[in-house]
Amino acid sequence: VLEAIKKKITLTQIKQAVKDTADLGIISKNFFMFSLPKEQEEDILMTINLMKELASYSPTVITPYGLTLIYPGTELERLAKKRGILSQDFSWNIYTEFSKSRLYGENKTIPFYEDQLSLEKVKSILRHHLVSKGDFFQKAKRRLLRIRSFHDILSLFRAVR
Repeated sequence: VLEAIKKKITLTQIKQAVKDTADLGIISKNFFMFSLPKEQEEDILMTINLMKELASYSPTVITPYGLTLIYPGTELERLAKKRGILSQDFSWNIYTEFSKSRLYGENKTIPFYEDQLSLEKVKSILRHHLVSKGDFFQKAKRRLLRIRSFHDILSLFRAVR
């Protein structure tokens, strides 16, 4: 998936960068996107495992996530037109509402990228592996148990703010 979206970084580099940042006590927000080109269920599960691994490094590591949106002039827009997700004659200059954006998003005029898996399937997987097992109190308990120093406590309070 990283290759499909032309990220020139490896999982090893990602893990090392987040680990180094956590070791320095710096808060890092590592945003994850789901419903990317060529993404399969196994890829989603691997990403979820990566999110959990990174979050285990320190309470200063935050791993928010969302569904992939298509924005004007991006490689993703070109790919969406090529794959028929957006029509070839689609124009951002013509007001268009997207039904799934109305359901899942805040802005009904920005389309989601939906390729190998439906958005419903992606959300179902995320709900099963992240939301149901990670309610607020469980997540708070896990973060508290990872505190190793006073600096971790301060970082946790900064992250909560």
